[in-house]
Parts: sequence; C-alpha cells; structure tokens
Amino acid sequence: MSDLSRPIRHFHHDGTVRHELARRPFLPFDARFADVLIRDFAIPALRWLHGHSTGAAPSTLVSAHAEVAMTASATIELITKANGAAIDAAREDLLVKCVDGVVWLYRQATFHEDGTCCFDHSSYDTSTVARALFDALRHESLVEELATRGIPSMDKVILGSARWLLVRFDQADRGDIGAMLNPSEYAQIGRALAVLTERYDLDEHVGAHTRYQTCSEVISRILMTLFERKSERMVDVTPEGGGNRTLAIWWDDFFGTSEVLLFLGAVSDSADHGRTVLTAVERAMIRECIARCFLLVEHSQADGLWGGYLDTVGVLNAYVSISENSKRLFNEGRGRHQLVAQPRIVFRAVRWVCDPTQRSSDGSVLHTAWLTTLFVIALVRVATMWEYSDRTVGELYDDLSMAMDRGISEHRASQISAILDRENALEKLAAESALLHRARAVSSHLRWVRSRFALTVLVIVLGGATATSVGTLGGIFTVEFHSKNTADVLSLVALTTAGVLAIITVLWSVGRPPE
Repeated sequence: MSDLSRPIRHFHHDGTVRHELARRPFLPFDARFADVLIRDFAIPALRWLHGHSTGAAPSTLVSAHAEVAMTASATIELITKANGAAIDAAREDLLVKCVDGVVWLYRQATFHEDGTCCFDHSSYDTSTVARALFDALRHESLVEELATRGIPSMDKVILGSARWLLVRFDQADRGDIGAMLNPSEYAQIGRALAVLTERYDLDEHVGAHTRYQTCSEVISRILMTLFERKSERMVDVTPEGGGNRTLAIWWDDFFGTSEVLLFLGAVSDSADHGRTVLTAVERAMIRECIARCFLLVEHSQADGLWGGYLDTVGVLNAYVSISENSKRLFNEGRGRHQLVAQPRIVFRAVRWVCDPTQRSSDGSVLHTAWLTTLFVIALVRVATMWEYSDRTVGELYDDLSMAMDRGISEHRASQISAILDRENALEKLAAESALLHRARAVSSHLRWVRSRFALTVLVIVLGGATATSVGTLGGIFTVEFHSKNTADVLSLVALTTAGVLAIITVLWSVGRPPE
C-alpha cells in the first residue's frame, strides 16, 4: 500500500525536483466532486476574502476595488447556482458578507461633473465593479438587503461607470497616449458593456461620449482592436515533434488571453440573445479566436500549469466558461458541439491549484487577495459549469486515469481545425445562399415591374382610344375636338380616368412576388 503522506514529485530532466504535490486532496472518494470543491476549497477561501476571521475583508483595507468586486460576483454566482449541504449551511452568512462588500463598493465611487463615475480611475477596476453591482441587482435577496442599508437603487453608479468606460474607450480609440489600454482592459470594458445591455439601453450614452452611435458598434470596434493586436504562434501537435504544425493565437500572456476569451464569450452570449448585433464576419472572427486559443491552451499546459499560479487560475476559469458560452456559436443546429473543455486538461489544473502546497491553512492562496479571488472564481466555474463535476471523486479519478496524456493530441488539433474550417465554410455558404436568394428576388421584382409597366401603358392607350370612340359615336365631340357639350366631355374624361386607374391598381396589386 502506498504511503499517502509521501508527496508526489515532478522532476526536471537533470533529476532536480520541479514540483512537489501532496497526495489526494479530494476526499472522500464517494463524495460528489463539486461538493468537495465547494466545501473544502471555495467556501474557506471566500470566508477569508470576506474577513470572517479579522472582521474586515482584506481587500477593503487596501481599497482593492477589483478584488472586492470579483469576490462579490463569485459569491453571488456560488449561492445562486450551487447546491448541496455545504453551500446551504453557508448561504445566509455569505449573503450578508456579500452585501457588506457591495455596499462598500457603492460608497467608493468617484463621481465627475459630466455624470460619469469611476473606481480608482482604472478601467479594469471600474469594469469589474460595474459587473459586480449589476450581478447584485439580479439577486432578489441582495436587492432587499441593500434597500435596508439605504441603497434603493444602484443605477446611477452603474450607468455612470458605463459612461466613464465609454469615455476611456473613446480616448484610447482616438490614440490618446495617456489612455492606452492593454488587451485585458479592452476585454474588461467590452465585457462590462456586453453584460450591461441585458438591463440598460446604452446607445444614447454611446452617442454622447464616443464617435459611434450604438453599443454594438463600440463592442465591434473592441473586437476588431483585439483581433488586430493578437499574437500568432505555430505549435507542433504531433508526438515527439513530428512536424504537424498549426496556428494558435494569444494576447500578451496567458492571463491576458483568458480575459479576452471571457470577453468573447460574453459578446457571443449577448449576440445570441439579440442584445448585440454582430456581422457574419465578426462571428467568424470570434470563432477563429476561440478555436485557435483552445489549441494554445491545450498544447501549452505542463503538469497542470500554464505559466504561474495567476495564469493557471485565469486560464482554468476561461477554459471552462468559454466551453459553455461557445456552444451556440459552434453548434447552430448543425450537429454535435465539439469545442468543449477536455476533462484531463481541466482536472490537471484543478488538481494543481487545490494542492495543499499551494494553499494556506486559513483557506487563502499565499495570503494574497488577488490570487485567492481568482482561485475562487475558477473553482466556482468548475463546480457549476463543468459537466464532470457532478461525478464522485472516485469516478472522476477512474475515468480520467486512462486519458492523462500530456498536451493536445494530433487528432484533437485536427478536429479543432476541421470544426473551424467547417463553421467558416457553412457561414460562407449561408451568406452566398442569402445573396442568391436576394438576387432572385430582385430579378423577380424587375420582371414583374417591367410587365406591369407595359400593361399600364397598354391600358392608358386603350382607355384613350375607347374614350375617343365613345365620344365620337355618342356625339359628345367631333374628332376635331370641338365640344358640343362641355359637361358631357368632362363626365366622359372623369369616367375614363377612374376606369383606367382602377384597372392599373388591380394590375399592380395582383401577382406581386414575395420580398
């Protein structure tokens, strides 16, 4: 029998220890994996973040708005989506602490004369706070508790933040050197705007603060900016460097890439619900970015890590989240969705970030609010969105024990490339089909208009000839047009005109082709 107290060691080629992990952090084996993550990892970390032991949230002591906001969002998501004995026992306590954090954020807003407001004059902090306050508005119990704290509405702060973000984006978009944004900041601004469109009409604010007219145009511009700033890298997906190289893309670093992926997921979701208008080209760009990022993420994981701890928890969150958000984007009624997070990739990362060597006894990660916040967010997403989290720990270990090869396989890389090519081809086919349908409709309308015009001319000529014949034979006038009775002439003209117009109206109303 193996010694469970003996750590698992990963070695470099020269024999030195690279990583050292404790054995089996997920116990008992017959417990649901999501319950273990929530009970043993997420809740202790949230208690530390909310200041259960010190009486004050560590992030509030240093005015770290982003950490408080992201902690609030993670808490709301956990108490809303998770279930089980552990979360049921902690729900009320976490709710009260979450309200404390939201109230603190609300009172930290800095308002400006133009009606905008921000947090620490940071686009990253302002974006995360706006989303956190919006998340609170969607939770009925939180809204009721906030009302008892003297905050009946947070619309002023949320809309003020949205306006400030639009101003900040416009400055960067115009090339203001003092407002340059990195990909993470662009992604956070775009993600906040995409989420806020669920409740607010931001178009009037867009027109007042930017050179664009609609929020969809701003989001499209952010999407284009990020697409232009992406980095490309060829990765070899064959065993032992067999030479099968394919293109992967990323932004700055793994953490920046994870932020962009979350933005792409939010925009895709907003477009699916009709809140953001995307062109076929923009949807193809999103598919391209997601698929190529998946190639990089799956190829680059080493021993459960992507870079350092910050990169790993960021990528883990985005990898699981985007897999759920991209289902409609890659599966619009055309077969089974294949671009999903690979179980072995997810489990390796969760196993590493939850190892006792990475966590402190108080539940935090190195007593650092930023890392602990991202750690909680990643675990909440895994526990509530990853389909394998409903299995027991024993089942999960057993199922994944046969699929623990390192990195991305050649088959998987080929599959992702094929999915991307197929989706782009189908998108192009749909566009060409729509163009063909339009051309046929236009051609049909032209034929119909030409035929009706010819019939109209014929009716006018026949009507004139008929009126002349009736007038001559009836003795109303002579062919020299010397009127014998002016009243009779006018009556004949009126009757003929009415008849001709009636016939023309019928001709132009019958047989009209569909639009």
